[in-house]
Amino acid sequence: MRTEYEFTLSRDAGIDKTLAVLREHGMVHIPNFIPAEDIAALREEFEELFKQSVGWIRTINYEHGRALSVHREGIDTSKFPVFARTFDDDMMKLLTDQYLGKPNLVNNDIYITHDKPNPEPINPLHFDKILSLKFFLYLLDTTEESGAFQFIPRSHLIGRKLANEHLRYGGRMETIDNRTTEQKMIDQAIPIEGPAGTMIIFDTDGYHRGGVVRPGRERMVMRGHSHTDPMPVYKPKPFTQQWWHESPLNPARFSGKVPAKRIWNEQSV
Repeated sequence: MRTEYEFTLSRDAGIDKTLAVLREHGMVHIPNFIPAEDIAALREEFEELFKQSVGWIRTINYEHGRALSVHREGIDTSKFPVFARTFDDDMMKLLTDQYLGKPNLVNNDIYITHDKPNPEPINPLHFDKILSLKFFLYLLDTTEESGAFQFIPRSHLIGRKLANEHLRYGGRMETIDNRTTEQKMIDQAIPIEGPAGTMIIFDTDGYHRGGVVRPGRERMVMRGHSHTDPMPVYKPKPFTQQWWHESPLNPARFSGKVPAKRIWNEQSV
């Protein structure tokens, strides 16, 4: 198992160093972000979350195994104390403030997935149409054979440029071309391995995907999604800033003079 990359830091590296690495590479790899005793508790809470039937948890139809979406504001902290504490981390808040700017929504949605063996990658190589800063946690020792997260370092600059060019000419968020099947790009994606407790922090403008889970392997992950507030959406409400930006009523939309509002606070990244 590989445990060190050029973007690997320790848990106590500090916000300034973490922010610098994130801005340069588009991601940060932190082995042992979560202590061993919390990992064991998180795995227990992971299983318990799948048994719940409450409004703040939504089951996702997931072809690679099983998955849930959890709304952080609704978490029952008495039943899931470690889960709640993990995604209410002060470092995550400070990093989101610095990277996305204020106001923001820190880990407002948390996804938990249990990936089973499958001959295909968990998802295609892509960047996200709606930018977020994601905090991605391994609950098991994770290698390339168990579907380790893959990322192209520094590709967040490419994804952001493509998205901004699309938006600058009045293109809608929903129609951003964010996937690639080019083998040259796929070959640059690095599997990011790590022991249970490894945290991967990444800018979703970077090209990424989940790998192939080989027979006899599995992958258990939790990932928090942080966004600017208001969060861009595919179908903006009438008369909002994003709606006007994408509206055919906006005369600048056809001239290439529409400001690129990729994260609605573009100077912060």
